[in-house]
Amino acid sequence: MKNTIKLIYFLSLLFSIAVLPSCDDDDDPDPITERTTLLSKTWNVSSVNLDGTDVTNPSYSSFALTFRADGSYTTADGDPAFTGSGFWSIPSATNLNQLRIGNTDVTATLNSTNDQLTLNFALSGNPINGRVAGLSGNYVFVLTSN
Repeated sequence: MKNTIKLIYFLSLLFSIAVLPSCDDDDDPDPITERTTLLSKTWNVSSVNLDGTDVTNPSYSSFALTFRADGSYTTADGDPAFTGSGFWSIPSATNLNQLRIGNTDVTATLNSTNDQLTLNFALSGNPINGRVAGLSGNYVFVLTSN
């Protein structure tokens, strides 16, 4: 009887040791999902620079960019740098500031309050989603959310 109690105690202890480490918090959110959620809204133009020159007016004065969580985007008055719609993604969880918008790699930086988004990208004759050539240069779009 004494050995049975020791065996039960030992097995209980062994079970506890085996099970408790697996009670880890598995609710860590996916960083790409979190970032997608932060970006999925409408962003309105604050300023646009092309090679250091402000081109906000008249080219982009009404520009708006809407990212959707399903990986699609739409723009208003995005010509000539953006087409009206397309797809976007965050290619890697190791660099959440890197986006792929259409066929263009874009560095996207959010401010600390997540209400200002800065997009940096270079176009070399093939603006986002293959728009007309001749708009080459380094673009900086500063956008704010509602």
